[in-house]
Amino acid sequence: MRRFSLWLTVLLTLVSVSAVADTDETTNAALAAALQERAERLSIGQAEVIIFDGQGARWRHSVGQSDENRLYLVGQVTETLTALAVMRLVEQGQWSLFDRIDQRLPELTVENPYQEQAPVLIIHLLEHSSGFDQRRFKSHLQSGTDQPSLMQRLAREQAGLKVRWSPGSASSPSTLNYAVLAAMLERHYNLSWWEVIETEVLQPLGIESAQPGSGSGDVRPGSHGLPAEEVPFVARYFTEADGLWLRSDDLVTLGRFFLSRGASSASAVLRADSIIAMESPRSTAAADAGLEYGYAAGLDTRARFGLWRGRQSSLAGYSTQFRYNPELDLGYVIATDHQSFLPALDELVWQHLLVEQQGVVNVPGGVSVEQRWQGWYRLENPEHAILAPLHSIFDLAYVSRDGANLTLKPWISATVPLRSVDGSRLAHRGDGSEVGVLFSDEYGTQRIQIHTEVRQRTPVVNALAPPLLVILGLLVLLSHPFARRNSLRYPTSRHFTTAAAWCLLLAAFVAGSLSLEQASTDNWRSVLLFIFTFLFPLFALAGLLSSLFYWHREPDLRAKWRNLLGAVIAVAFAVWFITSGWFALRTWAW
Repeated sequence: MRRFSLWLTVLLTLVSVSAVADTDETTNAALAAALQERAERLSIGQAEVIIFDGQGARWRHSVGQSDENRLYLVGQVTETLTALAVMRLVEQGQWSLFDRIDQRLPELTVENPYQEQAPVLIIHLLEHSSGFDQRRFKSHLQSGTDQPSLMQRLAREQAGLKVRWSPGSASSPSTLNYAVLAAMLERHYNLSWWEVIETEVLQPLGIESAQPGSGSGDVRPGSHGLPAEEVPFVARYFTEADGLWLRSDDLVTLGRFFLSRGASSASAVLRADSIIAMESPRSTAAADAGLEYGYAAGLDTRARFGLWRGRQSSLAGYSTQFRYNPELDLGYVIATDHQSFLPALDELVWQHLLVEQQGVVNVPGGVSVEQRWQGWYRLENPEHAILAPLHSIFDLAYVSRDGANLTLKPWISATVPLRSVDGSRLAHRGDGSEVGVLFSDEYGTQRIQIHTEVRQRTPVVNALAPPLLVILGLLVLLSHPFARRNSLRYPTSRHFTTAAAWCLLLAAFVAGSLSLEQASTDNWRSVLLFIFTFLFPLFALAGLLSSLFYWHREPDLRAKWRNLLGAVIAVAFAVWFITSGWFALRTWAW
């Protein structure tokens, strides 16, 4: 009887293993077919998807011509390697995460209005919470053959090295953060950034095919748009922050290093506790309130049925991403030569992993939120300072409350359904992943962070009055050329204001059509933007002055008041233009 039971157990085990294997083959085949179909529909020439665990790659699929030696521009994934080099120095006791910039790089000038209370620290640079602006248009791409030193390039970015908010209050990605860290490494080792990364990170990890962003070697142009258009390769200005080239297998090596807490590497790069410390934000007010989502040391976070660490990048015709989840002992890599469609491929991989993990959704029961958190919120941490005036007016969101459930309804992005975990931490109601937190600063100002966006509570009048006034003003200004056009005896003032309205409209149109490459050079589009933004305030002021000059000569009261109203609104917009830094905007020099 015992022998029969033993054979029955063995038989059932073999049957179950066979069933699991059949299921894996079926779902893998379905994923491969879906990837192939979507890649063909979106004109993606080359893409690689690799799913891995702690033991290595467990499934891979290539779209297009299979080439395991193909190099991909990994962009912001470069930051992960720089962060590893910094963390090695921290682990060795040579640096501290709380060292100030001027301690490690005294020759760099940083404008920080909050210096006495909140100096910029190494941890702020690692987690993008320094308050630096994203780099300027002129510093996206290299021009010419001579590449200045890293410190010379940082000197050009003096306007970008201005702290916009108190360091640690919020995070926003800036290439300058990791360019400054790279300069610190160069100064410490007295070597180039590439030599430091190669000896301290790449060689210990066993990554041999990496190339800096000079474009040498097996580098091919990527593409963007639909239908796909080739993107000629131009080296990045700060290759130390987003200019590295890697193979897809190198991304797997990097992902497995983090997934295994360093055990997959033959050489000791970092201790497990140092790797764990890299995964969650520690420098922001939201992190102090308990949020684990956001920018960490060289890593960011995706929330889909749990928190997935890693890094992604989409630029210069390439998209790459590595993600891992230690709780599931699972990770994946996506690398493609198309800049625009990483989310389309990413969603297919998520659907596959959801089936593989049997679709487990664990949404917390919830704790009721106080009524005071319901209301209007304004974005506080826009990525680009040049767009901050628009964000301050139009990037609003309304938070509604129903017990433990909150719903964030932004004006210009998708609604986010949330549930309170403990009265402050917020989980997505769709899959239970903690993606936000409610907190107040030292002055009692209410704030909410969802994903990486920090919003401040604002009274309803302060929230709605500015956008409504701007919209109403635009309607009056753009209708000015047609309002009582034949009623003025001296139409000169109306002509000036009409010209201002046309300049404003054309400036907005040209700005919306500018690509990154066009904005960084003085081509005809960027020159037109300069002309329109230069003429708009001048025409607006001329319209107001001429309206006042001819005021007593105009017999039609309604016509001259309507004309004056249009001129005043044009001048108001012109003042906003000038104070926002948009007057005579030369994007190639910004």
